[in-house]
Amino acid sequence: MRSIDAMFDDLDALVEEIAAVDLETVAPPQRFAALERLENVRRRQVAVALPWVAKLEQFEGCPPVPIALADVLRVSPREARRRMRDAEQLVPRRTLTGEPVPPLLPETSKVWHDGQLDVEHLRVIQQFFRDLPEHVPAVEVEKAEKSLAEHAVNLRPDQLAKVAHQLSLLLNPDGKFSDEDRARKRGFVWCGGQGVDGMSVGKAGRRSGVAGGRGCLDGQIRRTRYV
Repeated sequence: MRSIDAMFDDLDALVEEIAAVDLETVAPPQRFAALERLENVRRRQVAVALPWVAKLEQFEGCPPVPIALADVLRVSPREARRRMRDAEQLVPRRTLTGEPVPPLLPETSKVWHDGQLDVEHLRVIQQFFRDLPEHVPAVEVEKAEKSLAEHAVNLRPDQLAKVAHQLSLLLNPDGKFSDEDRARKRGFVWCGGQGVDGMSVGKAGRRSGVAGGRGCLDGQIRRTRYV
């Protein structure tokens, strides 16, 4: 097997080759097609990075993993934690005995790793599950995840958000939310319009990394608080 450094050298060389293309020689329709392929490649690179993020661990002399990741990638600690939570939901896992376990968002994970989703698509799907009330049956939640993943490959994120909103109304037509459901909204700074539960959109003001929601749903889907 070739070394990882050699693979990255080849990747860098290909990027340089593409960057050197004379765009005046490329027909206008082909420019759109090329951008589509570049976008898919970029998305796949983001997806490929998540298993590496999931395997990070602290070693002697290393700061906590979120801080080390933020420093190495030169991103904010918040972004580093967000990527770690994305990895929790989209990367296959193993039990303590070594048995393979599907990702928490299995259908989303498939199209994500195919390069068909942007981060904005992913945020729409994550928001949908964070806001879904606890009383919705697990089987319906799994169907909803599959449906959103299928729609995401053909829609823009803003269009997917409309589908997610309609699906929320379908699964919770009476708009019923328990005290526990509403508690997931506490600690937020309100900064947007109202959601399907009549509550405003906002950003969390409490410490990040706090899990919320229905739990693992038989080891398949977990909603995590995003900030």
